[in-house]
Amino acid sequence: DIVAGIAIIHLGALLAPFTFTWPAFWLFIGLQALTAMGITLCFHRLLAHRSFQVPKWLEYVLTVCGSLALQGGVIKWVATHRVHHAFSDRPQDPHSPTRGFWWAHMFWLFAYDEIIDNPTKYVRYAPELARDPVHQFLNRTHVLYAFIVGAVLYAWGGLPFLVWGLFVRTAFVYHGT
Repeated sequence: DIVAGIAIIHLGALLAPFTFTWPAFWLFIGLQALTAMGITLCFHRLLAHRSFQVPKWLEYVLTVCGSLALQGGVIKWVATHRVHHAFSDRPQDPHSPTRGFWWAHMFWLFAYDEIIDNPTKYVRYAPELARDPVHQFLNRTHVLYAFIVGAVLYAWGGLPFLVWGLFVRTAFVYHGT
């Protein structure tokens, strides 16, 4: 459930003052850059707008980086963004600022939208991704990568790395996006 996931990320981020270390902070900076690149460079510019091309293997690696933002599967993310551009600031725009700051920032995530929440419909806006078996797999398994990264971070640097590398980073990306 999206509410529970967002709540867990923010509750985990509240541990930041109690787990601060410089290595954990620098890990946060590095992973934040990687995750932001995955969203802005890959999900947004490369996949949603097709502004440039990269080899397929790099596209898939960047897609995993974007998946670390926990903003939904790549196909849904791209479809949502394309719907946003197709209907900018009109009633069909899923996160139009004309409905207020809080709607555009986050409330839109909690409302069911027939176009972007129904996989049989949102694939209409991202058909090339919906046909790609690797993107289908990455879309289905996007949450798994956060668990893997979380386990690796905890094994590597304990609670500080987990808190700063997963929870603080993800909350920061949520509000920065």
